[in-house]
Amino acid sequence: KSTNRRVTSTSKIIIRKIKVYCNELLGEKKEMAELKKVNFIVVHHSVTGINTTFEQIRQMHLDKGWSDIGYHKVIDYNGNVLQGRKDSVIGAQAFGLNQESLGILCIGNFEEILPSDKQYQALITVCATLLKRYKLPIEKLIGHKEVAKLINDPSAATACPGKNLSISELRKKVKPYLIGGK
Repeated sequence: KSTNRRVTSTSKIIIRKIKVYCNELLGEKKEMAELKKVNFIVVHHSVTGINTTFEQIRQMHLDKGWSDIGYHKVIDYNGNVLQGRKDSVIGAQAFGLNQESLGILCIGNFEEILPSDKQYQALITVCATLLKRYKLPIEKLIGHKEVAKLINDPSAATACPGKNLSISELRKKVKPYLIGGK
């Protein structure tokens, strides 16, 4: 009997996803790889209390065996912006898009509460700065929940960054900074 099987486009997608997944997992155990091109800015919430610290998030990621915190920027509930991974290295924050995105984490559970005014203003500023720096259109500012559709993988579905942090509203707030040069 012949064991030759036809490779379909679906098979190729599955194989690619397996390779990406393995590379992302293995990449965490090795030296962090260079982020060659930024195509997306991905916004997350921590799904933790507002008093969770940067160091606690970093430790959770180190406990998973990762090389560092998975996000590039972290914004605490008081609006302080902290540098996570260097912007020049691949993050561990948006499976399937890690090799082409920067991740911004806002501390808090935005399924239950709203971001503070200071935190939201800091998020607007960080997003505008990164979109300008990498010459990205506003549509490249996405919520983590949009990743599943972009990579065509329903298993990656999430509610992140929560129902109380609307990406469409965030885009409206960021856009004037891109157009008017605020």
